[in-house]
Amino acid sequence: MVFRPALRYPPMAERRRIEGEVELEFTINADGSVSEVRVLRSQPEGIFDREASGAMERWRFAPPAQAMRARRVLEFKLAR
Repeated sequence: MVFRPALRYPPMAERRRIEGEVELEFTINADGSVSEVRVLRSQPEGIFDREASGAMERWRFAPPAQAMRARRVLEFKLAR
């Protein structure tokens, strides 16, 4: 991985002290960019989906030999 921006915590979830995770499937393009991001599951459902998908679209990977599908789980945890 070349670039992984920090996740932004949704303000409502932060105020309510909600933690969770989102499993995403996406394509790593030949130039290392990410496209076709799809939420496979999220817990709690719908709370972190938009931020997780948006963050994944900003990720950059070392360019693969050819485009490939991948999966990743992004965790949203509050500082203790």
